[in-house]
Amino acid sequence: MTIPTWPRSSPPFHPLKLFLGLIFLCAVAGPVLQKFGIPIQYYLGLSLHSLARGFVWTLLTYPFTYLTNSLFDLIFRLGMDLLLLWFFGSAVIDRIGSKRFAILFFGSTLLGGLAATGALYAFHSPFFSGPSPALLALYTSWAILHAKESSHSAFIRFPFSWFAAILIGGSLLLDLWAGQWPTFFADLTGVLFGYFFCITAERAESSIGWLRPLERGIHRVLERSHAPQKRPLDSKVIDFRTGQPILDDDQFMDEMLARISLYGEEILTPNEKNRMRQISERKSKR
Repeated sequence: MTIPTWPRSSPPFHPLKLFLGLIFLCAVAGPVLQKFGIPIQYYLGLSLHSLARGFVWTLLTYPFTYLTNSLFDLIFRLGMDLLLLWFFGSAVIDRIGSKRFAILFFGSTLLGGLAATGALYAFHSPFFSGPSPALLALYTSWAILHAKESSHSAFIRFPFSWFAAILIGGSLLLDLWAGQWPTFFADLTGVLFGYFFCITAERAESSIGWLRPLERGIHRVLERSHAPQKRPLDSKVIDFRTGQPILDDDQFMDEMLARISLYGEEILTPNEKNRMRQISERKSKR
């Protein structure tokens, strides 16, 4: 079954629709309720004053608020954020499912909120709002999950990771240019969370060559941590260097093929690949 890279239509019911609806309602209701003396930004947005009052939930609710100076600014920011969240969120949900998407969204929101809180204190900033950490996490996840794919057209062909890199780099540079330090550190935390989420939870690899040794090392550690401690084997021969039972050829090939189907051929060591080649050659000569 081919999984579409680009969302073709509005996705079926999943957390993304709920998130988009809440962001829209809270952003629109904020200025209206403010006129009636109900500062929704105070109860949902992230600030040191709110946290001091015990409003710890603001570490998760700040994406649903916007602090803007004009109606035009609110409409522009809200429209762009909703469009980008729908586009990248739909593509990511198609790959990882609704539950992991919720973990990605709120995990990046929580850690981004903690990073923003530290910056609010360090730089004496009053307030932080908007879904930018979660959005940067979606950019990063989308790029990693589609690292081996590219856009094809009559005039240009470019990897999807380049497009995401432009969005990520542009967002961080704009934060630095405007001196918005809470936003910068929150967005950077979102990028890191999205990266490590895909590397660990999805066993994916990025398209950045110098990160491959780190990523494959993480995959091997995770594989060993999830591997059963004792494996029932007919063979009682033990490798004294590793302390592990030695698999016969059939058992070895079955295990290697299972690992390849789960994590890809890159997870195998050079010795394992060499033994697979030798076994295949011996079988072909019979």
